[in-house]
Amino acid sequence: MILHAINSLGVGGAEVYVVGLVCQMKRRGEDVEVLVLDDRRSHLADRLEREGIRIRRAPRMGLLCPIHFFVFLRVLLSGRYDVVHTHLTYAQLWAAAASLFNFRGVRLCTSEHSTTNRRRGKKVLRLVDRFIFGRHKDVFCISEETRRSLIKWLKVTDTRKYRVVPNCVDIDRFREAEPLDRGVLGLDGKDKIVLMVGRMTAAKNQQAVIKAVEMLPEEYKCVLVGDGETFNDVAKAITVPGKTIMTGQRSDIAELMKMCDIYVHSSHWEGMPTCVLEAMAAGKVVFGSDVDGIRDLVPDSQLFENGNAGELKRLIESLTPQRGQEIIDVQNGIVSEYSLPAVTDTILSAYKA
Repeated sequence: MILHAINSLGVGGAEVYVVGLVCQMKRRGEDVEVLVLDDRRSHLADRLEREGIRIRRAPRMGLLCPIHFFVFLRVLLSGRYDVVHTHLTYAQLWAAAASLFNFRGVRLCTSEHSTTNRRRGKKVLRLVDRFIFGRHKDVFCISEETRRSLIKWLKVTDTRKYRVVPNCVDIDRFREAEPLDRGVLGLDGKDKIVLMVGRMTAAKNQQAVIKAVEMLPEEYKCVLVGDGETFNDVAKAITVPGKTIMTGQRSDIAELMKMCDIYVHSSHWEGMPTCVLEAMAAGKVVFGSDVDGIRDLVPDSQLFENGNAGELKRLIESLTPQRGQEIIDVQNGIVSEYSLPAVTDTILSAYKA
């Protein structure tokens, strides 16, 4: 039995990755469950339940509440699980602490989803991270840059257990989706839609997309999907009424991807953005900020300087139908390397190594 543990099933790259991976494992005949520390409902939880995957929910406490130590202790001592695979800080932390009493020898694995976080740069917290990752037998990093950054931060000499297992995408799901009816968002066929999907956090830079679209002709419209702690800051960046639509969280991401004309991923930093792969799978031209994680996926000619709305505007307005098709042809080759079945094979093999 395999258990994937994560902070929550809110909308985010790591959460989407876990749900896709777990569903694929289930289809392969694996016994798999999910443990969440924050049990708020979401469309991702609904998807797991439709697939017949059990969701274990920790008591409704703050993510730093010590009760989660006992949740993981019970998991490790239950004799029910062969593998526990953690994602994101708090699940990693409490699983690592409980592993001090892992008398049954449950295999503890984790995935690192970002090249940086708020703990990096604080020396005292390096000790915490060294403990967390030291207690996991396997550390799957979603890109080579993520792996290098983590090893540099931890200052470990034995790096054999740190391996690259990239993000993945259910290519068929996005390729075969039906476009969302534009009228749902108050748009029509004359509009040229620039889409960005992602949580509104310090890592993201939706403001640059807003500014770029506001500099483009009237028919260009910006659609931002997601919410988060910087939602109000992003909203304040809108200066031209009617040019930007903020939808909040949505469950129909594949349909939104198929609806848009151009996808932009603007971030200050990334691990490996799943949304970029999803947009490529949907057959959309992708532009991205020139930062680690994004530049690992997006060709140089489709990158703009981080925060440079003018450069993004020029990229968008220079796009022709011929150039667009050339870009999509290249992207089809890129996204094929990140198929969900291939990544699932890699992880299942690692569990058994």
